Amino acid sequence: MVADWSQLPKELLELVAKRIPITVSDNVRFCGVCSFWREVGVEQRVHFPNQLPGLMVKGGDITKRIFLECTPVDDGGGEGGSWYEFIKQTTILVPHVFACSGSSHGWLVLIDDELNMHLLNPFSREEIQLPSVTPHDPHYGSYRFNKWYMTKAILSSNPTTSPHTYVLVIYHMTIYICKLGDK
Repeated sequence: MVADWSQLPKELLELVAKRIPITVSDNVRFCGVCSFWREVGVEQRVHFPNQLPGLMVKGGDITKRIFLECTPVDDGGGEGGSWYEFIKQTTILVPHVFACSGSSHGWLVLIDDELNMHLLNPFSREEIQLPSVTPHDPHYGSYRFNKWYMTKAILSSNPTTSPHTYVLVIYHMTIYICKLGDK
């Protein structure tokens, strides 16, 4: 019997990961055991069946968000129901000064009042700084841009598993693209 959870054989962990309930939060908890379990759990995410995306809403105060996961409810028709129920509710701390302009591959794309951007994994709390968006549009002169002008942000891949992740941002009718690590 292995006393150290991180020393379990990879094949055994893959079997365990395939049998746990297939929700994002369960996979995040599996990945939280240690770095080796995280490696196996992240690999298993590509085998998840299609799921509805989670829903993030404001919590009770300005520093919290509630993440809700839902699952289809079987209506007895054999094909699965068209109704859904919330199965998990997780409270996540996200500072209110940030506007969330998108989410992709489990990461939130956040921007603050000074137009500084970063990625936040709301479950692991890992942050990755991105280059600041500083638009220089001569048509607007000294007009003040703000974080609410960012309408969309997406990632090309998961930054946890890919060293070549790009971020595409639409900010005030202009498209910006950067690679993680750019200044």
